[in-house]
Amino acid sequence: MSDLYSVITGIQPDQQDIVEAELLATQILSAQFPDIDLREGTGIRDLVIRPSAFLLALCKKGFNYYFSQNTLDNLDDNSDQAIVDGILGNMFLTRNKGTSAVINVRLFFARSKSVSLNSNISFSTDGVLLFYPLLTSTYPASALQYDSYQNEWYLDVDLVAAQTSTDYNISSGSLLYFSNFDPYFLHGEINYLSQVSTNPETNTEFITRAKSAISTRNLINYPSIASNLQQNFNYINKLLTVGAGEASMHRDQVNIVGGPTNTILATTMFETDSGAKMQITLSNHGFIVGELVNIVESGSDPSKVILLGVTISDIVDSNNFKVLLNVSIPNRTFLAPYITLVPGNVWIHQGGCVDVYCGDTLTSELIQFTTDINGKITIPGPVYAIERSTTSGGSSADTIGFFTSYTSSFSGIQTWAGFVPSQPSSPGDGTIHINWKNHPLSIGRMINLQGWPQTNSSLFLTVSNIIDGDNFQIGRNIPYYTPGSGLSPVLYYVHPQYDTGFSNRQNLTIDFGSSYPSGTASFVVYSFDNLDSIQNYLDSSDNRVLTADLLARGFDLYVLNFNLIVYGTTLPASGLAFSIIDPFLKKLSPGQDLILSDLTAQLTSSGGISGLQTPLGINFKYYTKDMLAPKLGTAVDIIIPETASSIFTIGNINITLVNTPTLLSSPPNTPPYNPPTYLY
Repeated sequence: MSDLYSVITGIQPDQQDIVEAELLATQILSAQFPDIDLREGTGIRDLVIRPSAFLLALCKKGFNYYFSQNTLDNLDDNSDQAIVDGILGNMFLTRNKGTSAVINVRLFFARSKSVSLNSNISFSTDGVLLFYPLLTSTYPASALQYDSYQNEWYLDVDLVAAQTSTDYNISSGSLLYFSNFDPYFLHGEINYLSQVSTNPETNTEFITRAKSAISTRNLINYPSIASNLQQNFNYINKLLTVGAGEASMHRDQVNIVGGPTNTILATTMFETDSGAKMQITLSNHGFIVGELVNIVESGSDPSKVILLGVTISDIVDSNNFKVLLNVSIPNRTFLAPYITLVPGNVWIHQGGCVDVYCGDTLTSELIQFTTDINGKITIPGPVYAIERSTTSGGSSADTIGFFTSYTSSFSGIQTWAGFVPSQPSSPGDGTIHINWKNHPLSIGRMINLQGWPQTNSSLFLTVSNIIDGDNFQIGRNIPYYTPGSGLSPVLYYVHPQYDTGFSNRQNLTIDFGSSYPSGTASFVVYSFDNLDSIQNYLDSSDNRVLTADLLARGFDLYVLNFNLIVYGTTLPASGLAFSIIDPFLKKLSPGQDLILSDLTAQLTSSGGISGLQTPLGINFKYYTKDMLAPKLGTAVDIIIPETASSIFTIGNINITLVNTPTLLSSPPNTPPYNPPTYLY
């Protein structure tokens, strides 16, 4: 905290302050010592009252200054930071101290040798901005690489700035100033800026952040959840909250069974579609596709038709519809069949669920698993991908061969049939329309449509629009399909009750079959990191909202694989592309478009990669919380995320160097007016 001496110039009392203080001092002393003569001109007044009055005025000014500085409304960037930190510290807030810049440098040596770097060795481009090794480390001679062009050996290391300041954000230059740490050290060059320095929060920035954080410290609304979690978990880079009433909320739905319905008397019905369906005639029936009906033929004949819970598959017109048959029925006319509408299953949103998308840090681990007696393995936690490994993750080799087939499944995946997808006439609106009575789907859910428009088709599409409780659309900008005949499409989706994908409540099952009980198999498991800690925080008795279920989840994930081609003579330094692409992707908000021209500009800007071929070569795998197979794609101009909870991350970066064509200004044996010749 500030002492009086540091602020005394700003609290100097004026003449009016001294006059008021002199009067106060006179009154106090007169009350305590009535026999003392304190009149003007007396020695005691000159020696006691007047000096005391100045001190009293100074103290009054000091107290006024103190209380004014302990009010947020009176604080600004000119206020003492210690005062601001003290006030907001009472509210359990701390100032963001900023981050230090980290540069990746190439150190050149006269010969191949082991190199010891002490953390107190300094390097600089100008002798002012100093950088130091992150840790004291020793590198063996085998760690050095040979530069045949310069006949030198080099080592790439990270150096951290001496201070937290944006002045240290330099991405190129020669290390001309350095400690004399090694007699064989020749020089150094900056490869790239590995971590950008950010300044500490100013008073204004700290106070602005505090105004929202102070007022919302519980887990009940958007700003409070964001403030609370980011304050407690500094590795959360992105956060999106989805709660009750939002179109993408899925797991708060419950199924309500309806009441009884009246019996309806139909006129006639007959079998069609090669035994697969039965057509029923009923004037003004009012049914829709997906509803369930019971059909019972009148009379006492033991062979009479009794169909319970069959699905309405087609609406022919207002007087005719078809149902799917689950038994073979001869083609004949039936008299006076009774039709009963099965009580409907209605999905309603009960609320009380909050999805907190905050997982954007990824990890992978090689693990050897042991199957149970049925040949199955259960992998808990927020896993988004697995792959069989040729390397054992245990102390001994796997007992289940690498090429042994297996299936992987997520318990929440359900199937639904008995519907007919449709599209408007070509060119259409780029979506597929599905009629499903009282469907449970929500916007952004990934579904797998199999068996349409052809028998062997398999489409992975997201729900793009909910028309009403019985109709929705999937996909966007898809072509118009001409369906085949005799199709029986099936839709795979995640049941709301099991919507736990990309969270620590998720369970993935690997099934090798009953022939492989108690066997071992190794997998590389790709998952979201740190979600268990966040979920434990949300569930703790001190934090959890008693009326809500908060679930920490990973984002829907676009894993981008870059195949970059660079024209030139020198391959860009290792890690340079990553150091540019990674922060660019991290700056994108969840659901924000990835515009490749912006990324290209970032890669080729000052200090970046020159000679870059465009368009960039990018393909991707899109993983979703629905835990269906990843969707594959290629990026050309832009990637528009399928959902608002989608983010981008780097998979692999491959850079291919292509020699720059050399221009011959005077080709041999040709006249000077001839066009130039290019050598490749």
